[in-house]
Parts: sequence; structure tokens; C-alpha cells
Amino acid sequence: MSVDGQPKTKKVSMNKRIKLPHLKQYCFGFFLLSFKIASAQMIPFTQNYSAPLMVNPATNGLFNGRASMQSNFKSQWGNVAYPYVTGVFNGETRILDNFIGANDIAAVGLLAVYDKSNDGGFKQTQIGGNFAFHKAIDQSGSLRLGFGAQMSYRSYLLDYTKLTFQSQFAPYIGYNSSIPSGEGFGFSSNIFDYSAGLLLSYLEQDFSYYIGIAGSHLNRPTSKNNNLSFSIPPGLTAHGGISLSDKNENRLYGSFAHTRSEASNFTTLGIVYGRNINGYIDEDGDEFQIGAFMRFKDSFAPYVGYKKGNLSVGLNYDITTSELRLARAGAGSLELNLKMMLFDDPNNDQLRKLKCRFILW
Repeated sequence: MSVDGQPKTKKVSMNKRIKLPHLKQYCFGFFLLSFKIASAQMIPFTQNYSAPLMVNPATNGLFNGRASMQSNFKSQWGNVAYPYVTGVFNGETRILDNFIGANDIAAVGLLAVYDKSNDGGFKQTQIGGNFAFHKAIDQSGSLRLGFGAQMSYRSYLLDYTKLTFQSQFAPYIGYNSSIPSGEGFGFSSNIFDYSAGLLLSYLEQDFSYYIGIAGSHLNRPTSKNNNLSFSIPPGLTAHGGISLSDKNENRLYGSFAHTRSEASNFTTLGIVYGRNINGYIDEDGDEFQIGAFMRFKDSFAPYVGYKKGNLSVGLNYDITTSELRLARAGAGSLELNLKMMLFDDPNNDQLRKLKCRFILW
């Protein structure tokens, strides 16, 4: 009994109230929930065509040249202490040109993705292989129907060393990172993931369009730890684009993408005007681009880009329009896209199967 007649209460630390095995299960449950949501959202880019193999495996191979390389960088909520950072590499190369039809296209691709938040407290990486085949379905070779498939290896990590635990707070001092948490290093999960898609494309110099549909997480990959497990639900993406040119080779580009799954649902529209600077086209052309993208109920993004020959660059900044803007002033994301096409022989007709320099992706 205390001096005031009340029963004494024993102070118990948070680490004792929640047993270590239970605490780890709670953390792993949070990790799996984050992993499920992050995977189902498929890391949307405002320049939705700038990471084509992430959108639809069937986009692989639709370019003039031997190979194409593309890199993307995205920094989201840059005004917080540890912004979300995403990096993507997209590489494609044409194959079997001497064994398929004159207007058919076959290609293989490589996709690599790195995404982190909380200064690396939660990270996901992905590396995948891709194959696509586009069959010409008209005599001129302008209209093609393509199929693509992708297999990816994904790795997810929840790093305890980047998190803060109650045991790391000292009396009268507060949080002290030098105090061990005693919780170990964290949890990780590794899965295989499968995607596939179809793409119809019509590509001419003055008018082009494409429309496609793709399914992701077709095998419902599952992560498990002890008695906890989560499966990533399949996702469906419909996307398309159009390109028009005038007599001076100026171009108007339009694109859309709609992605739906159990965990997310978003639609992006974009329009870009390309001003031809030097009057040439294809590898000799210079083009200045300006436009904007809108993700419904989420953000609006002004865009500026420049194309010189086989090199192109695009930059946009997302201005948050949803209620998330109220959480912190200036919240948004910055995206940078770089692309390069390679020729081993610029005069090789087998590498010029497209009748336009199609750069909607």
C-alpha cells in the first residue's frame, strides 16, 4: 500500500508489456500491409509512358534501332525529412530480325526498380526479364498486334535499424540512436511475380496511336512469416496514346492510363506539344516539348522536355491536389526521365521497321 492508502502500481516498460515475439509479429504485419499496398499500387509515374515495361510488357520493342535504354527518377514529398525515392532502368533490344516477317518485331527487355521510404526503413527492389512479339496485320506494316510477358523477382525489406523503438528513449534526454533497440535487424520477403499484356499499335509518320491492356501479379504472389501471410491481388491496366503531326513536323501527343486493383484505383491523362526546332525528323530532329499531366483526385503536373536526335529528356513536378496537400505545404513529387536509342548500323532497314519515330514511350 502507498502512504495515501492506494494500492501501489508497478511500472512496466513497453518492451515488457508487449512480448518480443508479439512485437515482431506486429511489425511484420505492418510490413506486409505496406508491402501489399505498395506492390498493388505499382509505383505510378506521371509520365505513364516513361517506364513502359512497368505499364505493359507488350510495349517492348516498338522503336527504330538496335536497342533502347530508359532511366527514371522520382522523388516524392521532398519537403519531408526522408522523401520517397524511386529509380527505374528500362532496357530493350530487338532480336530475331532475320527469322521473322519483314514487318514483325521481336524483342527482349530488362526492368530494374528500386524504391525506398523512411531513409531506407522500407525498401523494395525488382528485377525482371521481358519478351514481346508484334505481328504485322496489314500489308503496309503499320498496324501490329503485340503480346508481351514478364517474370520478375521482387525483394522487400523492413529495416529495424531505421525505425525508432521505445527502448531507445532515455529519461530526461529523449531519443538516443546509440541505444540498441534489442529488436534485431528486421524482416525481408522475396517473391516471384508474373505479368502479361496485349498491345494494338498503328504507327505512321503523320498519325500514330496505340491501345493496350495488361495484367500484373497474375500469380497472386504471397509473402509469409510464422502465422502471418499476405497475397498481392492482381492488377489491371488499360492505357493508350496518340500522336499527330502538321506540315512543319510539329507534334501533338496525348496519353492515358487507368490502373485498378483491390488496393488502388487511379487514372492519368496527359497532353504534350512538341515544337520542331530545326525542321528535320528522326535522328536529325530537335524538338522542344511542353505540356501537362493530371492524375484524377490526386495531382496536376506541368511538363517540359527536349529531344535531340536519339536522346530525349522529360521533367515534371506533381502538384498535389488531393487532401494530402493539407498535411504539409509544398507536398509533391519530381520526376525525371532520360531515354537513348542505339543503332549498330543506321542504314540497316531491319532496324527501321516503324514508319515513324514513335516516342510516346
